[in-house]
Amino acid sequence: MTRPKTSKRLSRLVGPALIVLAAVALALWFRGPLLEWFEGPHEKPPAAMGGHDHGGMGGMPGMGAMDHADHAGMDHADHGAMDHGAMDHGAMDHGDHEDHAVTDHADHADHAAMDHAAASPGPAESPLYYTCPMHPSVREPKPGKCPICGMTLTPVGGQAPHEGEHAATNAGTVTLGPTRTQLGGVRFSEAVRAPMRRTIRTLGVLQYDEAKLRDVTLRVDGWIERLYADETGAPIARGDKLFDLYSPQLLAAEQELLAAAHREQRFHDDGTASAVDSVRKRLRLLGLTSAQVRAVIHRGSAREVETIRAPSSGFVVEKQVVDGAFVKAGAQLYRIAPLDPIWVQAEVFERDLPFVAVGQRVELTFPGGEMKPASGTIEHVYPDLDPRTRTAKVRIALPNPDHALKTEMFVNASLEVDLGEQLQVPVDAVIYTGTRRIVFVDRGEGRLEPTEITVGPRNDDQVAVRAGLEPGERVVASGTFLVAAESRLRSATTYWASGHDDH
Repeated sequence: MTRPKTSKRLSRLVGPALIVLAAVALALWFRGPLLEWFEGPHEKPPAAMGGHDHGGMGGMPGMGAMDHADHAGMDHADHGAMDHGAMDHGAMDHGDHEDHAVTDHADHADHAAMDHAAASPGPAESPLYYTCPMHPSVREPKPGKCPICGMTLTPVGGQAPHEGEHAATNAGTVTLGPTRTQLGGVRFSEAVRAPMRRTIRTLGVLQYDEAKLRDVTLRVDGWIERLYADETGAPIARGDKLFDLYSPQLLAAEQELLAAAHREQRFHDDGTASAVDSVRKRLRLLGLTSAQVRAVIHRGSAREVETIRAPSSGFVVEKQVVDGAFVKAGAQLYRIAPLDPIWVQAEVFERDLPFVAVGQRVELTFPGGEMKPASGTIEHVYPDLDPRTRTAKVRIALPNPDHALKTEMFVNASLEVDLGEQLQVPVDAVIYTGTRRIVFVDRGEGRLEPTEITVGPRNDDQVAVRAGLEPGERVVASGTFLVAAESRLRSATTYWASGHDDH
């Protein structure tokens, strides 16, 4: 009794399993044609979709034999009713599926035909080529799929976009409708030929006039007996006392001068006269002035201490001596510098150097606003560049009669340069992409074409165009990055494809 029950249970399980296997096989059989139908345009549905009979399983190799062999081993007494019911249900499902497939196929064919009719350009508007929106380097002569990402290729050229749409109408062109142009803030400006001026702004520092710096040194050894200019920064005038010096060398030379002068008065010969002149010259070479030499002869006696005086006017900017010090010949004791005129040492960037020349007028202002603006002229352009800042120094002479300007003060320098007649566009119209300069030129009907140009000098608002544009051409002056991004995504130009493709 156990074995018949077990056989009956097995037969009940085998029936549903066979139905499931049949359904899976049917789905696999339809999968290929369906994918073919939905992935590519066809004039008519595949044969497998339209002509299989009710026993469509017979179209699959070996499927009929499998069904007969399996059903032959089943218990007809126990499973027959179920088999007939299942087969009736399968036939009904298959019939419904076939009707639904035919209906879907008809709808899909109509929809594809409508899309194809709407998207296909006329004889005079055939696309130039088909490309992938994500991989612009892919160009095909006919529709299809991108071999890299599998996206549907889009036509380039030959179709006018609908209102508000962006489309690439030829190589390098992006089309914007009026609505998108307004919403995107895209503005246009004409390339015009007009006089152009450029303002070079830089920062400077006030320095002493190097040409008028004077060092005070001695040509003899000696001792400082008394110091008159005893502090750094003290104003000094030419001829003012600096210090008293005792020098045995100077004292001996003065005594020799007096002896030669006494012999000249006594003998009145040419030999004694030449000796006096020789000693006079030696005292001058040792640092005494002509007045001091004459005073020695007039006095008739040598002085143990001689007073050393300032050789020029200015300020004591360096002091290397103290009262009572022994000093050697050649040692620097003082440095005297004037403040009128004063120099402005300004640094000019390397790119601005071609526009800077000696004699140009420079307007100067001072931070804080307390000092009055001034003006000066460029006296010298230094021949070397600072390797760290890539700037060159220019020197500007500035009058300072009241000594109100001090060294190391900062100053803002502004230089106006006349560039003459230049073809120019707004600075914001130019996109800098590595070694190239791009503007989007309005070609009419909303078509914006990226055009490579050669640029020249620029000012705050305009940039000169050397080549690539003609006077009167309209370029995008505002919203250029929006247009450039759209052009990049649409990838409709060889430039964007070859120079900026990331795949």
